[in-house]
Amino acid sequence: MSGGRARTMTNGSRAGLRRFACAGAVAVAMALPGLATAADEDEFERFKRQAEQGVSDIQQEFRKAVAEEDRQFTEHLRTQWAEFQAFRKNRDMGPKPRVLPVAPPVAAVPPATPPRPSKSGPTRPKTDLSAKPGPSAVPKPQAVEIPPPRSSEAPPPSTKPKNAQTPPTRTPEVPSPRTADIPAPPEPVAPQGKPADGGKSARTEPDTPPPPRASLPDAPVAVPVPVPVPVPAPVTPPPPPVAKPTPAPAPAATDSVAIDFYGTPVRVAVDSSWRSGAAVQTNPNGLASYWDRMSASNFQPTLDAMAQARRTMALDDWGHALLWQEVARALRPTAQREQLLLLWFFLVKSGFDARPGYSDTRLLLLVNVRQSVYGVNYIKVDDKPYYELFVPADGNANGRYAAYSGRYPAALRAIDIKAAATGFATAGAAQRSLEFDNRGKRVRFDVMYERPLTQYLERFPQLDFELYFTTPPSPSAKRSLADALAPHLKGLNEEESVNLLLAFVQKAFQYKTDKDQFGREKYFFVEEVLHFPFSDCEDRSVMFSWLVQELLGLDTVGLHYPGHMTTAVALPSVRGEWQTVDWRGKRFVIADPTYINASVGMAMPSYRGTKPLRVVEMR
Repeated sequence: MSGGRARTMTNGSRAGLRRFACAGAVAVAMALPGLATAADEDEFERFKRQAEQGVSDIQQEFRKAVAEEDRQFTEHLRTQWAEFQAFRKNRDMGPKPRVLPVAPPVAAVPPATPPRPSKSGPTRPKTDLSAKPGPSAVPKPQAVEIPPPRSSEAPPPSTKPKNAQTPPTRTPEVPSPRTADIPAPPEPVAPQGKPADGGKSARTEPDTPPPPRASLPDAPVAVPVPVPVPVPAPVTPPPPPVAKPTPAPAPAATDSVAIDFYGTPVRVAVDSSWRSGAAVQTNPNGLASYWDRMSASNFQPTLDAMAQARRTMALDDWGHALLWQEVARALRPTAQREQLLLLWFFLVKSGFDARPGYSDTRLLLLVNVRQSVYGVNYIKVDDKPYYELFVPADGNANGRYAAYSGRYPAALRAIDIKAAATGFATAGAAQRSLEFDNRGKRVRFDVMYERPLTQYLERFPQLDFELYFTTPPSPSAKRSLADALAPHLKGLNEEESVNLLLAFVQKAFQYKTDKDQFGREKYFFVEEVLHFPFSDCEDRSVMFSWLVQELLGLDTVGLHYPGHMTTAVALPSVRGEWQTVDWRGKRFVIADPTYINASVGMAMPSYRGTKPLRVVEMR
């Protein structure tokens, strides 16, 4: 592609130019009344014309730059296509237990005496090492029956204060605990490898091997079955198109669409021509012609409205992409191909790195994502992964894709799914009744959560554990859980508080593996643990970790073993008989929310003294 002034403009400089033009127009409008009173009318009119002409020139320069980018990109779409091998990363934790092991029940003990207030102000309660003796030998695992939860609809509860905090006490000397010293994990490496057989199906790209672990058999690895598919015929590039003159400014948008984004109403201006149009051929000429037509439409008011909607809802990158998808669906409700094409144009004009592709006649939309995504096909262009996240319902993933090489003239960025927005969905409160046994005492309460938010979170692709451990629940779920558990934590020291939260997560939720509940591996956010009737080890670890950090202010890490996920807590005092791990200079005590009746320091028999495959840190 040829160079030039418009080619070198970045999204930041384009946005700055647009802002400068708008600011200039506002400054002129504010200055004119005062000038009219200080100068004669002829001089004022001359100044007014000069100022308006300056703003108009800047706006015209911006429009020319954008039009030149689109012209260059249209030419690129007609000629620069290639075939790419598709890969797929599958995340399988290995076989999980169908029946949970049960630790011996802990006898009921009276609550600890509340400590005296500190002169230096409130602090978190500290562990009382004399509360109870450590656990004895663990018996043979047996099945456990947990009452099913009850669900109903109810309005959100009122906010209550959290439990009072208490000062630290002196910690006696204790024997050195047994510790699994975990080496720091290597830096993540981009997947490498090329197809060995020319590529007729999706391949599994080799990953970085896990750190060494104690004598346990390796977890089985799921390998996708190759599916032979026809390879798209090579494309003969047509002659380059003739350069077109710069289009005139588009008129103001007169049409709009209204959508309900998981309980939040959104209305945006649209170009009425987007609701119809000739069928697009799935080949370079067809896609280039589509881009040419869309870039000549009046898209700027829609971009501005959607940017404002994102700011209002404080959406993450993935939420912004889903918001665009809902607009595309509203514009072409019965045409899936046109929805994908609209979404491609909207994402690129919003600054995201997305590109179309096809396999035979099936249209694809491939999106660059900063994080690793599991369970979907992707290709690599210029060593960057592009994932097939918006798959239409009329086809299955094939092994070789045609896509354009190179890049869009302006700078684009990968979608960053480092966290999920949870504060915007507040219009669908649901209630769930939970109960559990805590040392012989039955505890019952209701909690609230946002049903629309669980529907939104279900749209997220499968990513690494960090996303789920670091995403908080909705404000209503956060308040509800804190209000329900705070009275039971009052007067307890840190060890007793952790044990109560363990008992809650272990016994208030029924257990079932993802394969049995969904037929696939699915990780839960905190909000989803409250919604779905069953949960397994990584889901409970996410819930327990968030509760400990939110209610007790203690640091936690996730521990990934073959076929199991658990957690560890950084307590200020550690008993000698507890199972612990050292990580980045800090000692963490095992606290397993899936090991029924287990208190802090007790590890499942199958994992006692075992080094985890990896440690999940909380950002």
